[in-house]
Amino acid sequence: MEDWTEGAAEALDRLTESGLGAPWTGTARILSATPPSSRRRYQSCTIELALAAEGFEGATTSAEVVIDTRYWPEPGTVLPARFSRTLPRTLDVDWERLRSAR
Repeated sequence: MEDWTEGAAEALDRLTESGLGAPWTGTARILSATPPSSRRRYQSCTIELALAAEGFEGATTSAEVVIDTRYWPEPGTVLPARFSRTLPRTLDVDWERLRSAR
């Protein structure tokens, strides 16, 4: 992304009060994920994540997301993520990348 677009994205986050403010940009590594509970295609999954970014000391957090069971998350998978500098559990993970992680 070009420098001005990154700055514009951060300004929009602040103006729309997304909760991320000027976020860390890094990765979320899946530590664990609850298994699917039925045969339904979309299901809720609780995921434990290890967050990492350059200059960030690291943190773990959990998230509950609804995921297509065809692309169920596996421990060890690393996904791009943005997370709040002040409250890392406020995050935006690129869950669509689970499709290409297989």
